[in-house]
Amino acid sequence: MNNSRRVFLVDDDDLLRWNLEQELPPRGFEVRGFGTGEDALDALRTDRPDVMLLDVRLPGIDGLQVLERMRSDGNDLTVLVISGLSDIGLAVEAMRRGARDFITKPYVLDDVAIRIERALER
Repeated sequence: MNNSRRVFLVDDDDLLRWNLEQELPPRGFEVRGFGTGEDALDALRTDRPDVMLLDVRLPGIDGLQVLERMRSDGNDLTVLVISGLSDIGLAVEAMRRGARDFITKPYVLDDVAIRIERALER
């Protein structure tokens, strides 16, 4: 039996995605990465992770648009928005659209894991 919590990671930064795909599994997370919001939305049609880490700045539709589309489709998946911008207005907008948390890059890996855990406990 697999007790891993499943994480969709949506970020166009290949190195960051690769790093989290390597570092989160030893902490009990199974990570599936996507470089675009469209790819993540397509995957959500047939797959249901426990949580999504969603970057704001993406090619094509941005992270806030992904979040908005998910919510308008009735998808209540727990989403933690990540961004290289520490903009209070952006954080407020992400929360208004249904994000559970807002994580600013660069971040500490242990902090990301703790915040995923907290989000899943709620």
